[in-house]
Amino acid sequence: MSQHVVVVGRGLAGAMVAWKFAERGCRISWWGDGEPGASRVAAGMFNPVSFRRVVEVWNASAHVANMRSTLRAMEETFGMHGALVHDVPVVKVFANDAYRQTWDDRWATDHGVTQWAERGQPAEALDITSLNAPYGVGKVHAAGWVDVPALLDAMEAHVATHHTLVD
Repeated sequence: MSQHVVVVGRGLAGAMVAWKFAERGCRISWWGDGEPGASRVAAGMFNPVSFRRVVEVWNASAHVANMRSTLRAMEETFGMHGALVHDVPVVKVFANDAYRQTWDDRWATDHGVTQWAERGQPAEALDITSLNAPYGVGKVHAAGWVDVPALLDAMEAHVATHHTLVD
């Protein structure tokens, strides 16, 4: 007999907790109040670079790999191949020359952040002519967004079919 797990909260966090327990063979009851919450309007952005100090976020490689494998499995289960994760670069506008120098210095030392981003460059090099960036920009190519509302809709349908959905 499989373990029964009650997950309270039908936002992104609740969806991921329910998914992980279901992967482990648990029976799920996913509770919510039926009202839309913050996850329904969230941008769903992901970015492995902390712009404050120009470093990769803690354990970025493991977190990004886990996010991608989990969301791929969800897409496959829900029949939504390529519909949840959207790879879109993020561009950081440099505030001044010192920040630009900090950014570029990361490449001189082969810093870990270099696997996620590109050297600083003029905004015009990215064909972004409407952007006021006199000190240039840094492009994070390993960023993007997750279609959180689509994920929640698909997860609710999945749980309603295979487990228990409670409003």
